[in-house]
Amino acid sequence: MSDECAMLVNVWMNQSGVQSGALSLYDYYTDVCLDPALSEDPSNSGIDACSGSHTKMYLNQKAVQRALHVRKEWQGPWEECSQALNNAYSCSDTLDSMVPLYRALLERGKDVLVYSGDVDGVVPTLASKRWVETMDGKTVVEEWQSWFGSNGQIGGWKMRWKVGVGELTFATVRGAGHQVPTFQSQRADDLFSWFVGDV
Repeated sequence: MSDECAMLVNVWMNQSGVQSGALSLYDYYTDVCLDPALSEDPSNSGIDACSGSHTKMYLNQKAVQRALHVRKEWQGPWEECSQALNNAYSCSDTLDSMVPLYRALLERGKDVLVYSGDVDGVVPTLASKRWVETMDGKTVVEEWQSWFGSNGQIGGWKMRWKVGVGELTFATVRGAGHQVPTFQSQRADDLFSWFVGDV
């Protein structure tokens, strides 16, 4: 990333509220956890904004760790997306393309579904769509079009290609963040049911 790009990202992070914790990169439209000690009212979005904090408290209980057979020498505490894990992660791994793996599956006759929530700021839809489009040798089976959920509403948009002897589908899930089944459980279920039923 260039210095100019990094500077623009930092400006956006500050102006958007992400830096202060007022906006979640994982789903732009859901509330953020203001006080994990309080039971959040999920009536607005149907999602407990503090579920991550509740999970952290639960997984840091010694009885839970014993039940999960966590090594006794582990010091903890358990955290989701911990800075220690991020710091130890190989940056070069993040730059490896998954296209060769998907191509190998497709050439063996496996159908592949790649999906993306359309309000995810961590792995944005356009970035996912862009790398899917880098796969050469595709033949369009179905042009970009909406797909509908079981409630008759637009669930998102999808496109399908023939690659080798398999089919590659790229789909978006409308109104979903990074963890699609968490943010749009019915739409995720509808998409998976369609894909599995179509295979």
